[in-house]
Amino acid sequence: MFVTKAGRLGWRHASARRASAYWVALLIVFGMGAVVVCFDASCGPALFDQALLALAQHWRSPHLDQFFSIITWGGSLKVLVPVALGLMVLIAARQGHRDALFLGAALAGASILCHGAKLLVLRPRPELFEAVTAMPADFAFPSAHTAQVAALALAACMVAQRASASKFMLLCSVSAVAVMLIALSRIYLQVHYPTDVLAGAVMSVLWVLGLQSWMMQQTPNAQSTMNGR
Repeated sequence: MFVTKAGRLGWRHASARRASAYWVALLIVFGMGAVVVCFDASCGPALFDQALLALAQHWRSPHLDQFFSIITWGGSLKVLVPVALGLMVLIAARQGHRDALFLGAALAGASILCHGAKLLVLRPRPELFEAVTAMPADFAFPSAHTAQVAALALAACMVAQRASASKFMLLCSVSAVAVMLIALSRIYLQVHYPTDVLAGAVMSVLWVLGLQSWMMQQTPNAQSTMNGR
């Protein structure tokens, strides 16, 4: 199918509108989340936060302390940046530079957004129970560990989907488990409120969906060519 220049331009405008919609939704989620978690001047825990942190404290054990203290590093940039760079090199060689740049932008954007959001909300870290690990020095809302690993995992799944259905299913299954465990680790270790973790996950997903709409959409002509292979 032949697509005119005007058709390609309209397709790009539609992709830009979808990206804008996702990013506006991100801002709304952030704004509403900031209001919910900082309903008073102290930005203290909601009942939901208190209940889940108390449950995490109840289930503490030496084995779980050690497990989650290790697994939580999977959301750190010290781990994610080398992983992302390795994946970008592999993806660039097999699928092209656009897919590789998308992966890097997904992680970098999620990290910048969350660390910037922390400075706007200024929510203190939890103090209901003693932290299992060293308390990070920055603010709590939203959880950057959760946002970073969720963004990289989702972007990797999107790239894998373009390459192979079998790789997509395997990668997404492993990624979903990893993201869930890292998110839980932030609550178990008492370094984040559950609302911090939830906000980080939702914001990162909206960021990556918007980025995918902006960077990765094929024109109708390109899609027809791919489908005809």
